[in-house]
Amino acid sequence: MKTAIALIVAAAAAAPTSARADEPITLKFGFPNPPTAWIYAIGEANWAKDIATRTGSKLTVQGFAGGSVVNQRNVYDRVLNGVVDFGYGPFGEISDQMPRVEVSNLPFESDNMVHTSEAMWAMYKAGVFTDDFKRLHIITTFCLPPSGLHLNKPVEKLEDLKGMKLTTATRANGEVIEKLGATAISVTNPQAYGALERGMAQGIALSGAGVTTFKLNEVTKYHIDLPLGCTTGGFFMNKESYARLGADLRAAIDAASGDALAKFMGEESQRQEIAANKKIAATPGAVMIKLDAKEQARWE
Repeated sequence: MKTAIALIVAAAAAAPTSARADEPITLKFGFPNPPTAWIYAIGEANWAKDIATRTGSKLTVQGFAGGSVVNQRNVYDRVLNGVVDFGYGPFGEISDQMPRVEVSNLPFESDNMVHTSEAMWAMYKAGVFTDDFKRLHIITTFCLPPSGLHLNKPVEKLEDLKGMKLTTATRANGEVIEKLGATAISVTNPQAYGALERGMAQGIALSGAGVTTFKLNEVTKYHIDLPLGCTTGGFFMNKESYARLGADLRAAIDAASGDALAKFMGEESQRQEIAANKKIAATPGAVMIKLDAKEQARWE
């Protein structure tokens, strides 16, 4: 039954959008994570509402969340192929397609999501990421909170990481993990719970907001607050879907996107990380670790 429902939902999402000029248009947005994730429940929802308001409901955006239509690894291809018109994805998952945007993943560079999000969008407008995004119509980019370490073993100094296996969904985080002396295991964030629960890994490199989204605070105990790099994500659109719209609808999408949306998402990212770290600290048995300045300098 569940398989049949999933096939029906996928078929509905893949159905081509068609309408007469005087009919409302509905475009499809693929979201790989749970529908409760703030990027969808707050970010995408407010953006879609803004578009509907600006167009007098001539254009609406219908969301498909929770992995029913796209996942983190295939969302880029499914937008390119027109299975969905819009998508969200952390670009670190497809870093082979978008290597330049990975600059935000440099560790110990920034822990301010607003400034980093604004800087990344400014770099896009300056043409730094043109080659990365040439196959898509970019709606906006923004930075997710920086990755910390969430572990099943206590760590007090750099040497304690030796021999530990840590999961990560991004190549950049994997390189950081290896340089810190641990072993990186490539696992998508939705799959990390099982890997940690079964003991396949002893921890994960991820933001606090990511940990609470995927309930990884249930399977980790020790949490180190470190700015190990900010994965950049974004909303992006199929170029043909954009081109088929009338000039007024394209203008409404553009007005609801870009600088203002990057700033909004950066601000919300910052708020979500603060709230997530409070939730992690309140988890029974949780141990919050803060490295002293001398030890953190060694990690840097």
